[in-house]
Amino acid sequence: MLERFAELIERSEDWLVQRILEYAIEHGYSQYTSTLKEPWSLSICGLSEPLIRALRASLSDLELPADEDYRRDPITQFGIVEAQRHRERGVDMRMFLGLFKYYRQTYMDLIDTVGFESDYQARCRRFLDRFFDRIEIGLCSEWARVGEQGRVEELQQTNRRMTNEKNKYMTLFESLADPVIVLDAQLRIINMNQAAATLFEVHHNRYYDTRLWTATDAPADMVFLGQEATAAIPWIAAELQVFVREQAEQCEFERTVQSLTETRYFQVKLTAMLDVSRKYTGVIVYCSDITARKRMEQDLIRSQRLRAIGELASGISHNLNNVLTAVLGPAMMLKRQEKDPKFQAQLELIVTASRRAADLVRRFRHSINQETAASCGSISVNDVVAEVVRLGRPRWKDEPEARGISIEVIMELRPCPQVRATSAGLFDVVTSLCFNALDAMPTGGTMTLSTAATGNEVILAVRDTGIGMDEETRTRIFDPFFSTKLTVGHGLGLSTAYAEVTKWGGRIEVESTQGRGSVFLLRLPVFTEHGRQQKTAVKAAVERGRLLVVEDDGLVGRMLKRLLETKHELQLFASGQAALKVFDAGTYQAAVIDLGLPMLPGDALARKLRAIDPALATVLITGWELALHDPRRVAFDFCLNKPFRDLAEVETVVDRAVALGGQRALERATSSR
Repeated sequence: MLERFAELIERSEDWLVQRILEYAIEHGYSQYTSTLKEPWSLSICGLSEPLIRALRASLSDLELPADEDYRRDPITQFGIVEAQRHRERGVDMRMFLGLFKYYRQTYMDLIDTVGFESDYQARCRRFLDRFFDRIEIGLCSEWARVGEQGRVEELQQTNRRMTNEKNKYMTLFESLADPVIVLDAQLRIINMNQAAATLFEVHHNRYYDTRLWTATDAPADMVFLGQEATAAIPWIAAELQVFVREQAEQCEFERTVQSLTETRYFQVKLTAMLDVSRKYTGVIVYCSDITARKRMEQDLIRSQRLRAIGELASGISHNLNNVLTAVLGPAMMLKRQEKDPKFQAQLELIVTASRRAADLVRRFRHSINQETAASCGSISVNDVVAEVVRLGRPRWKDEPEARGISIEVIMELRPCPQVRATSAGLFDVVTSLCFNALDAMPTGGTMTLSTAATGNEVILAVRDTGIGMDEETRTRIFDPFFSTKLTVGHGLGLSTAYAEVTKWGGRIEVESTQGRGSVFLLRLPVFTEHGRQQKTAVKAAVERGRLLVVEDDGLVGRMLKRLLETKHELQLFASGQAALKVFDAGTYQAAVIDLGLPMLPGDALARKLRAIDPALATVLITGWELALHDPRRVAFDFCLNKPFRDLAEVETVVDRAVALGGQRALERATSSR
């Protein structure tokens, strides 16, 4: 029994596969054999298994007696089966026997690698010779059994099966949803599937026509079958060259592809062909379209960025509103008292500048506010567009013509349903988009505004023929404080527009190519419901009352005290805890409370005060902007936003609160009798 030889074969499968491959490639057999390593491994396993069984069957030898019935010999039967399989593939006896001699040599070489003692080595070699002799007897007898006509019929049947198999795999190749391009060793395009043909706009038949072409940068450019991929697909050229130079097996990267109409994103994967026979060497290019995923990621990143900025901006806005309240309030009070025209003019400058600053804070807050606007109504996009074009005439016609520049504005407004938005907000958004388009055409051009209704949306497209944007600018165009302009003419611009449209449940999309202009698509939801506003009717009163004012900002508190103490008795506190210590039912008609108090927030304080005195009227003053449905409003009867733009409004609201508190106290006293 040759057990050591059997164990050697069992642990040497990879070595045997590599050895037979070397012989096949060296002597030209690889051009007719499998390109994958697995079939070669299967062929070695197919030979090793019966060989190992024979080695362990305690057979002294496999000599070839003249009267042996080889039909009963399993080793010979193995040769018969192999002959049938290879003959069906169109392999002739000469070719198969030639390669089979190198299989024999492969196993002989294995014996030489271990250095068996000479007697044992001779026994192994003789056993191996007789094993392969028996297989060759089976091969020759099977080939001799079938005549010429039989071989022709076998080939015809095999050809039909191979054709069906080819069609099956071609169908699988063509059915792949992602574009796949096949390149040869010189990186020339030799095939592509239907998804790739669609991507590259290939019009000619890719299997029966010698030409393979597509429009790349311009319709006149043609790509023919056999052109190098580095020229035909320039956006993967650099990675492709590195891939081949480094002899890599796989690599992946993302690419942004800008066409005439849109930007698309691809996950590109390069894979070297798995051809151990070295006759089919090349690269497979997979292009997975990840445009939808990338746009979702960009929206998510933009949303997270805006949310982070919003958290920071809210605190800054609140503090700025307190400061502006302390500036604007006293200035308006002085303006009431001052009679000198010169001082009046100076005070008016302070008031105007403070109001402009307050408006900038408000617009900044709106640019990052993602809450749904409660005041949305039914608005006509076409009417707003027409109004923007009419009022913007100096910007798009008069000013450019004075500089010798011609800008044409085209309106293509189709009938559309009303949308959900605010009139002033939509006007500002459309104005921002139009002015952005005009700024992109410093030497003139055409701006086209078109509307259309589709499903539950109305789409406004603002197109320009300007300078366009690169990819980095396009992805950041809606960020607050991001601008490509040297001067800022209209505040927060596109970031404000983005936030405003998002509040209405719509969205803005942009496509742009450098040198070819941009298109902004404004998608707004069709208006389907009417908002409702509830107002509390309160009798106005000017009677002197008793006020509790709680404001932690000393400047704002002193300003309120100066403004209100001329008409009402007023007690000022800097914290909610201090106010609670002295508060008692019936002491005050109204309380004016700041929302952002330390330790005890204003809404919590209002609830505690109302629990002590249910008749108390409450006025919220805040530098935060609260939505109408914000639960912090529930504890208050009135609301005043900082900075106060009109002192008369503050006085009126406080007068109403005093009257309401007195009215409630009277009603409670009457009902208790």
